[in-house]
Amino acid sequence: MVRFGQKLEISSSRMMKVATGAQVAMRTPITAENDPNNTFLGYGIYMGYVIPDGPLEPDAEYAVSVTGTNDGNSFIKEFTFKTGFKLK
Repeated sequence: MVRFGQKLEISSSRMMKVATGAQVAMRTPITAENDPNNTFLGYGIYMGYVIPDGPLEPDAEYAVSVTGTNDGNSFIKEFTFKTGFKLK
């Protein structure tokens, strides 16, 4: 998400499992311009999302990189997160 009234474009996303360096297959980034389900209808052009193409492993750390533009200005956003434990 970028500020209300600005236009978000996501050009690429990457994810890898930190422990192994294995790349995770990603789906096409979704923004208001290419949303097949009209999720952003009524919300605007300032929102979007990226998701992996399959389930992630439990109790694993992942690194994500998202590139795109915010009102025409290039950005790269990088972050890590850890998935929860699998309940038995």
